[in-house]
Amino acid sequence: SSRRISALLQDRSGILWVGTEDDGLYRLNPSTGLFDHYQPSSTDPLTISSRNIRAIYEDKNGHLWIGGRNGINLFDRESEQFTRYQRDPGDSSSLSNDYVLSIFADHSGVLWFGTFGGGLSKYVQANERFNLFQHQPSVASSLDNDIIYAVLEDQMGVVWVGTMDGGLNRLDPDTGNLTALINNPADTNSLANNDVRALLEDQSGALWIGTYGGGLNRYDPRTGRFSRYLYNPNRPDSLSESRVTALYEDRAGNLWVGTRSGGLNLLDPQTGQ
Repeated sequence: SSRRISALLQDRSGILWVGTEDDGLYRLNPSTGLFDHYQPSSTDPLTISSRNIRAIYEDKNGHLWIGGRNGINLFDRESEQFTRYQRDPGDSSSLSNDYVLSIFADHSGVLWFGTFGGGLSKYVQANERFNLFQHQPSVASSLDNDIIYAVLEDQMGVVWVGTMDGGLNRLDPDTGNLTALINNPADTNSLANNDVRALLEDQSGALWIGTYGGGLNRYDPRTGRFSRYLYNPNRPDSLSESRVTALYEDRAGNLWVGTRSGGLNLLDPQTGQ
């Protein structure tokens, strides 16, 4: 088994799914403590397509979607088989890029896939087509960067996209236009860093952004201002380091903040500490 875990999901039935960087997918049955192991076979197209797993997502119908270095896999629990969705250079309605970093479904059930270099792919299951959102240098309302680490739909139906160097992008669901919210060195109320690795909307509707170098940021959609939670070596109650890679809100409203090498942080949003 692999020691390098890159994705985790507990599904609605309590099963734990573990994605690894180099050893495929594991399923843990908590009642028995036993693991099932899924890895690719070059002779069987109904196996998982890659040993590298970056994202696991369960949709509202209980279907399991797995993304990694070789496209998307849809797992059929009855047959224990995978359906692969991969880029076809001859088909503009196929997946934009085979390295999938993030998966999210919006309120209508439409799936969004963030890729490493291919931008954002929107998958409408009814017609089995992908609509692509990519950076176009001559189009101001296009995606600001094609490496997508995080995708989120907020309570208002706005889709937020975390990019590697293009900041936080806001996708208007009605027009399909994108607006980039980026760092302004002269404005401390702007995004602290343009490399966005994690997104979370809390119970109050505030948006939390984990950046890779600018710590944790909180965005208030009403004011359009960012608040920053930064690493300060002189303050033991500050963030432990500036590279934030994972965010989770628990039932009590506390925010759990995972970092690259500074361990796990617990933030009380009420006190800011």
